[in-house]
Amino acid sequence: MLQRSVAAVLCVASMLTLGACDERDASSLRLDLKDDLSGNLVASGLVAPKQPAAVEAGTTGGGVAWSGRAGVMVSRGSFKKLDELNISGITFETISAGSVATTGVLRPRLIKVSIPRGADVKWPALFAGASDDERAGAQRVLSTEADGSPNTDLGTSVKITINIPGKVISSGIALRARGLSAEKDATTATLIMPVELAKQPGEPLVWHISWE
Repeated sequence: MLQRSVAAVLCVASMLTLGACDERDASSLRLDLKDDLSGNLVASGLVAPKQPAAVEAGTTGGGVAWSGRAGVMVSRGSFKKLDELNISGITFETISAGSVATTGVLRPRLIKVSIPRGADVKWPALFAGASDDERAGAQRVLSTEADGSPNTDLGTSVKITINIPGKVISSGIALRARGLSAEKDATTATLIMPVELAKQPGEPLVWHISWE
């Protein structure tokens, strides 16, 4: 019989939530803020399940040989206060810049996102795999290339998106580095943070967002 080598892929809810496992969305955090700065959040990260998938147990014959197991786990929830949210060291601070009632002028509100850096930071593992080996395994198993070559972009950056209850005026960072970006579009602010940059020693990355 013809020997076939098949990779087991567990992409949990990806077709609906992650746009068919786009590499940026596979390692991501999205916050949807309400007017009172409570909100909902969706987080996705690479995982390496230890238990066989149902398809592995249910497949027989043909010389099938499963060669790997990986997936994208999606978690959804809500929070009551953005200021008290802490995601393995990533913190959020809201700052009021005045309002019509106090100044007579509508001024933007501000969010300061602080993202720790260094060899011991924990947050990258939540999104990009618990280890370099786990990430490399996911890059191989979740490859969409016809020849099975690894998707080396997968898990190399973490995408943080904040949907604002108003118009985003600015989305900025002081640090300049390859692959690092802060963007805005209407009511959305987005940060792309390379995992390798996060693991380098340095002061926390501070991301400022203003809106009105």
